[in-house]
Parts: sequence; C-alpha cells; structure tokens
Amino acid sequence: MRWKFWKESLTEETRQTEFFKPGAVYHTSDKSSLPSNAVRLSPAQLSIMEYEVAKNWKNKREIFSYLYAPQMCGSISAATGLVFTNHLRQSLKLSRYGVGRLSTYASGVFIPFALTGLTYHRFVSQRQNVSDKCQLCAINRGVAIQLLNGFLQPMILTTTACFAVAKAYKTIALPAFWDLRKQSSIVTKIFKSARLQIGAALLLNVGFAVFFTIRQREGYLLIKEEILKRYSIKSSNI
Repeated sequence: MRWKFWKESLTEETRQTEFFKPGAVYHTSDKSSLPSNAVRLSPAQLSIMEYEVAKNWKNKREIFSYLYAPQMCGSISAATGLVFTNHLRQSLKLSRYGVGRLSTYASGVFIPFALTGLTYHRFVSQRQNVSDKCQLCAINRGVAIQLLNGFLQPMILTTTACFAVAKAYKTIALPAFWDLRKQSSIVTKIFKSARLQIGAALLLNVGFAVFFTIRQREGYLLIKEEILKRYSIKSSNI
C-alpha cells in the first residue's frame, strides 16, 4: 500500500522536519506566492499526512470507504464472477463431474477481484484524493471500471474457461470452437435462463460503484479538514 511504503521509507526525523512542522506547510497552485520557508508537498507526502490522520481516526466507519473502497469494489466483482461461474458450471454439467474448479473460479472470481481493486485504486482513489476536483468524473470512472472489470470481464472469462473445460472433459456435446454461430446460440441460451441474476448483478455493480465513490470522497473531505486543523496549513486547496 502507498501509505505503508512511504511511511516506512522515511525516518521520524525526516517526517518531522520536512512537512509535519506546524505553521510551515502550504498548498497552493500559485508557486510564486509561496514564502521562503514553505514546504512543498508531493502527492506521496500528502498521502502520508492522510495516513497519519486516518490511522488514529476515532470513528472508522466515517472513513471506511476512504480506506477500503477498492477492496469493496473488488469484492463485488468477485461475487458477480461467482454467480456467473456457478451458473455456467451447472449448465455445462461441470459441477456434476467436479472438474475444472481451479481454472473456472480463478478466471471468474480471483482475476476480476484483483483487477477491479487495482484499477479502482489507480484511476479513482488516487486521483480523487490528490488532484480530482470533479466528483461526477470520479463516479463515472468508478462505474466504468466496475462495469468493465466487475461485470463484463467475469462474464467473458468465465464463459471462455467453462466452455474450454467442458470441451476438454466432454461433459456435454459442444460444437467446434470455430463454429461461432452455434457457440453463441448456446451462450445466449445459458445466460437467458439467468437474466434475473444478470440484471441484479448489473444494478448492484453500478449502485455499489456510485455509493463507494461518493463515500470515499466524503471520507477524504473529513480527513482534509482534520489536516488543515492539525498542521495549520495555510491554504484549503488540497
């Protein structure tokens, strides 16, 4: 994690003298207005300040989404992949014969969980906490990431993995891989029988992405306000 890395890479003396000294911390877009004793904060240093405040926060529920939004969005992706994987395994009779568990669940559950968390942290959390002033932009990015990595990706990866395992173990009669018309007909029939689950998964992915992005922004604003008070920062433009 960025907090742990930067926290451990700096000594206590460095942290105290560089940017934790009250009354000598400024943040402004106009560099010419900075006094001679001003300390320039990099995004990494600002992240350390956020960590120092967040780790001692009394009510962790207030900043839960700020700390764990990427993990929560990744969990929603994993749950969606689990639903798709179970449905496909039953439809292709993989569960009956108990084959291909590792390959199907790894592609449908673990990969979406990891990629959703990483991309959300990189393109939503980091930008929103440092430079992004547009909350609607952050919400749009969060929803796009969730739909891509939390909905479409599990559907595609799980379908590919389950069909490959079913073809290898001959659990049901399947057309050749190059016969795309028959393949698409079978896929459509399988997912049509689970349209309610798919619709619910789609709505949940969108809803949770919006919720956690908004709550993460609210948590950041609380931490920002505390930083302004604690370290006597001369500008509120963080």
